[in-house]
Amino acid sequence: MSQDLDDLALRKQLLVAQSRLYRSQLGVAALTMRSRASQLPFAGLLTFFAGRSAGRWIGTAGTVLAVARIALSALALFRRK
Repeated sequence: MSQDLDDLALRKQLLVAQSRLYRSQLGVAALTMRSRASQLPFAGLLTFFAGRSAGRWIGTAGTVLAVARIALSALALFRRK
């Protein structure tokens, strides 16, 4: 009985650690995607010619793109298991 409880406690610790690892990987992926989306090649040029409203639109589009990539990365992580 004690051995079973020890095994369950160890399994719980393993699952918690694995969950932390996946969350940290998703966080890193989110930061990477966000930084890449904010560095679009023509973002500065479009903002210069079209004004601030275009800059806001580009920022929103970059955020939507980053969220979509994060969601796809999360699905790929869960499919691997």
